[in-house]
Amino acid sequence: MKTRDASVASHDVIIVGAGPAGLSAARTTARLGFSTLLLERMPAAGYQAQPCSAIIAPVPGLLKGRRLLGDLFYPQLDLVIPSALVVGYPRLHRFISPGGYEVAAPFARGDGSPVAAVDRAGLLQMLAEQAGSAGAEIRYGVDVTGPIDEGDRIVGVRTPSGEFRAPLVMSAEGGARRLMRAAGLYEPGAAAGCHALVVTRELEAPAVRRHQLGQITTFGRSYTSARAGFGTVVMPLPGRATVSFTLLADGMGYHTPGSAAFYLDEYIQEDPRVRGLLAGSTCVLQSTCRIAIDDGPDRVARDGFLGLGDAATPAAHVGVLPAMYLGRRAALAAAEALDADDVSCARLGAFGKMFHARLGRVLRVERQMMLSLAGMADAELDDLAQALARLPFSAPFFGGWQGMPWEGARWLEKRYPARTYQSDLLQRIVDQEVGQAGEGLLPPPGLWSFAVQPGAATQ
Repeated sequence: MKTRDASVASHDVIIVGAGPAGLSAARTTARLGFSTLLLERMPAAGYQAQPCSAIIAPVPGLLKGRRLLGDLFYPQLDLVIPSALVVGYPRLHRFISPGGYEVAAPFARGDGSPVAAVDRAGLLQMLAEQAGSAGAEIRYGVDVTGPIDEGDRIVGVRTPSGEFRAPLVMSAEGGARRLMRAAGLYEPGAAAGCHALVVTRELEAPAVRRHQLGQITTFGRSYTSARAGFGTVVMPLPGRATVSFTLLADGMGYHTPGSAAFYLDEYIQEDPRVRGLLAGSTCVLQSTCRIAIDDGPDRVARDGFLGLGDAATPAAHVGVLPAMYLGRRAALAAAEALDADDVSCARLGAFGKMFHARLGRVLRVERQMMLSLAGMADAELDDLAQALARLPFSAPFFGGWQGMPWEGARWLEKRYPARTYQSDLLQRIVDQEVGQAGEGLLPPPGLWSFAVQPGAATQ
């Protein structure tokens, strides 16, 4: 490792954001011996501004896990999730149309790679403890206001309490993406095409039974006075539920937390698709967050800077395990760049190329699917659900589109040639070759891209 000049930089790498991606990156760089500073604006470990269902699932061609003495082991992440953090094993992801037509996508996998709901706060706290034990310095309650530019390089970040400098800054700030924009990763003047305000409640839900565990997503306007939006209910174990309502609008200030709470109440009380499941529920915690839904940044790297996780996505919804994978991959790329004393955009761009070519493309498809469904009339949604119910789906979870039979997608394309979602969504699925779906996703051999044996995983 290169010797750091203390007069120039106070750390080897600064990471902004202590979500799954940022903590995974900090845990990796610290274990490799690099002086790591992690800055997070939330007040303590375990908090996350952005709502997350905390359902973790394998991503075909990218990563998978297995049960190991009751725990969950993910070799590509060098990670063991203790059984104490696993709160349940969901069965289905159900899409329910306004007329009650249901498309059920089972989470079960034949290769033994489990789908599980985890204690999100506990997982983040565990990752923070591991990063801290490896030597990372983590500071909570610190709001990063912008990057420090010197010439064409970023050499640190500014905060209300002062400046912090390092040869490399990594942004894992989540859906805010303020630092990504300030660092020039978006084209000048680029604006989000849509904004989302998401209100989420953690509930004690006595009506939820074991056979209902999983996730429900609902679209349509029959049961809400919101102009555009959709609901999601995650049931990780009996008696527990997380319910979210996402409001879509053209501008950031169209909805307020108060109006969002009104629409969520309306959803819980009036929508027959979820009303029975949430009957008698009590709120444990409520949060809201705003997300810009756009095409994502044009690039994720520049000299001295690398974006990762939800900060680099088009809709800030990469998922827990993929975010951790991106954090680790970015950290390995950072380690090799720091060792070579070359943190140029050209050197860091290999990570960006992998992200855009593979995960970025899949996440753009997911975003297009969400916006298309949110814009459909109720009759169209019923029609689509009846057609999809004939296809043997497995859950298309964060990049796992391989579960959809390609023949079924072609059939649907022919069945509904005039639908607005057809050209943007189905054609992109149909055009991909199944055999190439996973190529290029696993890390290439390199100095820090070492293989991990099960016995080497640490908690």
